[in-house]
Amino acid sequence: MKKLIITIFFLLVSISFVYANEHEYIVEMKQGSIPREGESLGHDLYCVDTDEAVKLVFSGKVRDICKNEDLSLYEYYSNKYYPNQTYIQTMNILPLIDATPKGKGVRVGVIDSGCYNGHADFEGANISEGYNYVAGNTDVTDTSGHGTSVMGVMAAQDNSIGVLGIAPEAEYVPLCVMYNGKGTTEHLIKALYGAADDFECDIINISLGVSTDVSILKKAVQYVTDKGIIVVAAVGNYNPEALNYPASYDNVISVNSVDNSLNLTNYAKTHGVTELSAVGTVYTTDNSGGYRSISGTSFSAPIITGMLADTLSYAEDVDVNSVIKAATLDILDSGKDFAGYGVLLGDEVLNFIQNDDKIFISPIYKNGDVYNIKLYSAQEHNADVAVSEFSNRVFKKVVFLNPSYTDGVAYMTNNSDGEVNIAAVSSIKELLPQSNIRNTEN
Repeated sequence: MKKLIITIFFLLVSISFVYANEHEYIVEMKQGSIPREGESLGHDLYCVDTDEAVKLVFSGKVRDICKNEDLSLYEYYSNKYYPNQTYIQTMNILPLIDATPKGKGVRVGVIDSGCYNGHADFEGANISEGYNYVAGNTDVTDTSGHGTSVMGVMAAQDNSIGVLGIAPEAEYVPLCVMYNGKGTTEHLIKALYGAADDFECDIINISLGVSTDVSILKKAVQYVTDKGIIVVAAVGNYNPEALNYPASYDNVISVNSVDNSLNLTNYAKTHGVTELSAVGTVYTTDNSGGYRSISGTSFSAPIITGMLADTLSYAEDVDVNSVIKAATLDILDSGKDFAGYGVLLGDEVLNFIQNDDKIFISPIYKNGDVYNIKLYSAQEHNADVAVSEFSNRVFKKVVFLNPSYTDGVAYMTNNSDGEVNIAAVSSIKELLPQSNIRNTEN
C-alpha cells in the first residue's frame, strides 16, 4: 500500500510540473497520525504544501493523497453560440424551456422556403418529410435560407455545437411555398390546407405573406383555425401602415418586432393590427450549415411559435388567447396597440400554466377614480366579484374601487363592498397603474 501511495504521489507531482503549476495537496492521514505542518480539514484530512506532502508520503503515515485543485463552477451554455441568442434572455424564455417538455408531442407546420435538414444543429430533431407546394414533391430543399433560419429559432437541438431552439422536442413539418425564388398565394393556400388535412398540425408558423386581402386565403385560414390549429404569422417589415396577410386576419396571432431594449424596431409595423411582439434579431441556423445573425418580423414569429409549442406540451388544453394576454409585458400605451398586447415573457407564461387553478389579473388601468382590470384563467372559474362569469376563459371587464396591496396579492373592494383575493401574474410593482396597464376595452 505504501508503495502504491508513493507511486501515486510522484505521478501527481509529475503532472503538476508538466502544467508548471505548483499545487498544495490534501492528505488523508492514518488514524492517530498528524502532520507537522498543515491545515486540518477534519476526518483525518489535512491540507499541506508540496514539501510536507513528500515527507508524509515517505513516512508511511498517509492513507490517501490528492491535489488541492481549483474548483470550476459548472456554468455551461449547452450551445456554443447561446450567448448570441440575446432574445432568450430579453424575453425570459429559458425558464419556460427548462420547465416544459420543450414542445414534445406538438406538431408545428413551418410554411416557408423549406429547410436544410442536414444542418448539424438539426441532428436528432424531429423534422418530418414535409412537402414542396411549388415543385409538387417532397423535396423541401431550402433555396433561400429563410426557412432554415426560421426553423433554427424553434428546432435547433440542445447540444454542444450551436444555438438553442426554443422548442427542440416538437415535431416540425417543413411546408415549402418559396422555391428557387418562386412562390404565390396559391402555394400558401395549398400549404394551409395541407397543414390541416395531410399533416394534422397543432400550430402553423408563417413568416411570409401577401399585401392583398384575398378572400380565398382568408377562407383557408378560417378552415385551419376552425380545426383548432393555432396560426402564428409575421406582420411584415417596413411600410409601417401597410397590412399584410394572413397576419392581419383576426384569427391569426400576428407578431411584430422589438429590439432588446423592448422598443419597436425601425422595420416594425405601426398599423395596430398586431397581437404580440417579440425580439426581431436572432442568431440562428443557415442553409450553408453555419449560423448567422438576421433580423425581421420573420424571426419574431417563430419565437412566439416556439413558446406556444412549449406551452401546449405542458398543458395541451390551455387557452392560448388567455396566455398571450395574461403573460405579456405592455410596452407602449395601455391596451392593445402597435405592439399588440405587448412582449410575451417566458417566465410569465410558465407562471400562468403552472397555476391553472388560479385567477390572474392584468395590470391595472386607472381611469379617474375607477380601476379597470382584466382577469384571465387557464381554466373556467367563477370569481367573487360584481360580474363573475368568464367568457372563453377571459373575464372581459370588471371595475373595482379602492384597491389595496398586501404581500404581492391584489385585494380590491368591489361595488358591493366585498373584498376579493386575486392572484397576480406579475410582481406587485408591475401591477401599479404606471406600468403594464391594458385598456379593458381590448
